[in-house]
Amino acid sequence: MNEEPPMPAWRRIYRICRDAVLLAVGVAVTVAGVRMIVQAREAAAGLAEVAASWVAAPAQIREATVSRSQSHAFWQSREDKRLLSATYSYTFGGREYASSDLGWYTRRDEESLVPFSLQIGTQTHDASAYADMALTCRVNPANPEQAKLFCNPETAALSKPIVISVFGLAMVLGTAANLLSSIRGKVED
Repeated sequence: MNEEPPMPAWRRIYRICRDAVLLAVGVAVTVAGVRMIVQAREAAAGLAEVAASWVAAPAQIREATVSRSQSHAFWQSREDKRLLSATYSYTFGGREYASSDLGWYTRRDEESLVPFSLQIGTQTHDASAYADMALTCRVNPANPEQAKLFCNPETAALSKPIVISVFGLAMVLGTAANLLSSIRGKVED
């Protein structure tokens, strides 16, 4: 019979400790990913409530500012980053209000307010640039001073948390198999 020799005790202890640490990391990554998914779903539920219960009202941009820069981190794609701020006015119940709460907006909404030709830096546009634009905001009927210009969450917001959760789960399953093998004392090469 061709039996494999038992794993040396020091090697077995090392593998058990290593796999236990990797298992803990995998569990932490999985839990973090699941928490991110739950938070994104709760935010989407809150958005659905706002979109359903708040009243649509015409809005007009007074001023919009965008800052554009490129990301340089090696783990991110070299995608442009835009920081958007805007002040808008709206009429509700015969009174005029102003707000700067943009709400939840997608890249498409952002590009509708800011010309795509913006170079790296900061650019501000006044009301004349938006005179022909018909926008609608959502107004809280219980408190008309609260309004959100956009109610469009980014649908891709779940992609990263799902990838993180799947990676963590794969790490947990792979490490658990290695840990069981190390505890049983089988030699892995």
